[in-house]
Amino acid sequence: MRKITILSTSCALICGVALMVSPVQAETYSAESGFSSAYEAAFRHDPELRAAYLNYRAEVEEAPLAFGRLLPNISLNAGYSYEDSENFFTQNPTNTDDPRADGKIHEHHWGVNLDQPLFNIGAWRSYQAAQQGVAASSLRYSQAERELIVRVTDAYLRLLFAARQEFLYQKQLETIELQIDQAQRQQDLGIGDRITLLEIRAQQDLVRADLLEARSRYADARTLLENMTGQMLDVPSEWQRAEHQPLPNARLLSEEEWMSRALGNLSYQEAQARVRQAQRMRDARRADHYPTVNLNLNYTDRESDDDYRTRESYRVGIDLNLPLFQGGRSQAGLRQADSRMQAEMARSDQSLAQASQQVRLNYNRVTSLSQRLAALRQSELSTRSFLEAAIRGQELNLRSKIDVLDARSQLLNVQLRYAEALQNYLEADMQLHHAVGDLTPARLRYYDELFSRLVDAG
Repeated sequence: MRKITILSTSCALICGVALMVSPVQAETYSAESGFSSAYEAAFRHDPELRAAYLNYRAEVEEAPLAFGRLLPNISLNAGYSYEDSENFFTQNPTNTDDPRADGKIHEHHWGVNLDQPLFNIGAWRSYQAAQQGVAASSLRYSQAERELIVRVTDAYLRLLFAARQEFLYQKQLETIELQIDQAQRQQDLGIGDRITLLEIRAQQDLVRADLLEARSRYADARTLLENMTGQMLDVPSEWQRAEHQPLPNARLLSEEEWMSRALGNLSYQEAQARVRQAQRMRDARRADHYPTVNLNLNYTDRESDDDYRTRESYRVGIDLNLPLFQGGRSQAGLRQADSRMQAEMARSDQSLAQASQQVRLNYNRVTSLSQRLAALRQSELSTRSFLEAAIRGQELNLRSKIDVLDARSQLLNVQLRYAEALQNYLEADMQLHHAVGDLTPARLRYYDELFSRLVDAG
């Protein structure tokens, strides 16, 4: 079986290099893959994450752009001019050698100018706002990484559950076919009835329909994963064919402890950074009516046919600018910035409320589903004991083969319910960790270990 080997990294710099490289068309092939390797493949390929990273790289440049207003501005200028005019010297020529006598003058010049802000509170606060904007953009990109984990895990769980369903429905069909054979034999011997045979055939048709639906869901989930990873992935066959499914460790923190961790939600953290950015922008707008002081250095070298225009000059100056009236723009800008800050604070409160709600909902789901899994596991053990007892009873001629097949069918039904509950539990567990901001690839490794321990135990 061909394996996928992927080097994982959480370093943002390496991530940047990987995403900036022109994407190479991934080789499409089918391979078995766990949660972690599926995420790592998606991390390298997913177009949505790549777009999020490039947007982050663009927004990072806002800080250097803002800081540039505090740095020297150096410019080089040069020019050439030709003048043909009628003036006092052309109308009253006293010296024919004087270039001004014919009114035609050629000249060229060049110069260097430097402007250095010495005092500009507005520019400094705008730079501080840009820094907070970069911090918010970084959190947004981190959130895009976590959302990729959610999308990959959700698709993979669907793939795994559909594969498990397909396997169990196929087993059910095999069991039902044996039941039909037994019912048909009993009817031929005159000890069975046609209604029982028709009932079993109806169950067969229903299970066959469920099997086709499971195959369709498997194909859909596989397509979603292919779009994210660029590869056709399959779940390990040992996972879907295992006799027992894993029972996750249900030891949880208290609800109060989970609620206190809602402050780590990345959407809320980004909203808080946006609030700080809006506060700095409000401070910057308030500084619009403050004076600014600039240092100006200038050098000019001018060559002209007119000696009176030829010169080389040096200039040093300090410019003070104090806005007195700007048509109401300063006050309007301040009111606008204050309203935007209030809006960001409202969005921050909303983000925290949503994060708290998600924590509470998913905590309740994890708690109830863990109890359901324990109950279904006990039901599976009881049903398995019943099957073993039916098999022993058949060997002792105390039970019929029909009883054994019925017990086996009951066991498969319990296993189907357990698989569905396990999918719902892992989805709730993933969403719970996502809500508190600690959904990382380490959680995916835990899911891999959960199923790998099952295989090793088998």
